[in-house]
Amino acid sequence: MHINENHLGQPLSLIEQQHLLNCSRCNEQHKNLSLLKQHAHNIELLTPPPQVWFSIKNRQTVNPTTPQWRYRIAGFAASTILAMFGYLMFNNYQLQQQVEQVVQINQSLEIQLMQNTIPTFQQAKMLSNVRNIEYALIQAQDPKEKIRLLKQRQKIISNLVESQTKGENHVFQI
Repeated sequence: MHINENHLGQPLSLIEQQHLLNCSRCNEQHKNLSLLKQHAHNIELLTPPPQVWFSIKNRQTVNPTTPQWRYRIAGFAASTILAMFGYLMFNNYQLQQQVEQVVQINQSLEIQLMQNTIPTFQQAKMLSNVRNIEYALIQAQDPKEKIRLLKQRQKIISNLVESQTKGENHVFQI
């Protein structure tokens, strides 16, 4: 295992010193960082004249493309996207709740419709098909698929109501 590069250039432990004897890569890095540290103390810092600072300050206040404006615009864009995502998630949740309510209302209407009569074999088969579609509807994730299933369910229920109103007594009852 090599020595942490952030630790190179500082006093080393006995284990790290032994590692430097065996690892040329760490040894080279340690020497370079030690030399850099020694030479950094010898560098003379220069102070720029006041006109340079004044010029830098004027450029920052005049130029609207400074990073702080970019950060503000990026922050506003990110906030807008986050708000829209939250809005869409909420609408999706509400739509899901509405679909479940429609299914429950349809089920209760079917129960009321069938309470007073004994269903025929064909009606029982239609109700079984409706239940299978409802199960598929609960499992469906795609809105287009849900709409297709709801239309299919609506067609079967219409046939069921039509057969109920015609009074098809010639069909065997369960």
